[in-house]
Amino acid sequence: MALKEKQAAALSGELLIPMTAAIGAALSGGADEQVAEQFDVGLQFAAWRMNASGARKIAQRTRQKRAAGIRR
Repeated sequence: MALKEKQAAALSGELLIPMTAAIGAALSGGADEQVAEQFDVGLQFAAWRMNASGARKIAQRTRQKRAAGIRR
């Protein structure tokens, strides 16, 4: 049952806050409150999605690469 719940959480997260949107919000420095308001979801859900999706880590690494002048 735990696997089904994890899959459902991942699917609902993608439907409510798509990965590309989460990364975009993280790159622009969007706080959880801003993400929650933008996507009309609860604050806890927005915080979970931003962290569980890895959007903040991706944004952090992207900024580091840009600062170092690394191109993809």
